[in-house]
Amino acid sequence: MAIGTEFLNTISPTSMSPHRLAFKVSIPVILLKNLDATSKLYNGTRPIIWRLAQRLIVVQIIGGMHAGNIVNITITTNHSKWPFTL
Repeated sequence: MAIGTEFLNTISPTSMSPHRLAFKVSIPVILLKNLDATSKLYNGTRPIIWRLAQRLIVVQIIGGMHAGNIVNITITTNHSKWPFTL
């Protein structure tokens, strides 16, 4: 029996993020993963979203010693046949 992706997308365990995240401009977020050490995007950093584009998120860090820095986050996709990485 194969499990379809539609069913997997409906599962929302309490320890995981939802299948689709909705970002909006001027909303503060908290990073849950180290994205880029050179841009000061560490786990726990609190940026506010300034601009959203097709594969780019522009944020401004609002806390800590790097407050005020504006950083570009580039979104990349995995072109494998599976929606996850083993």
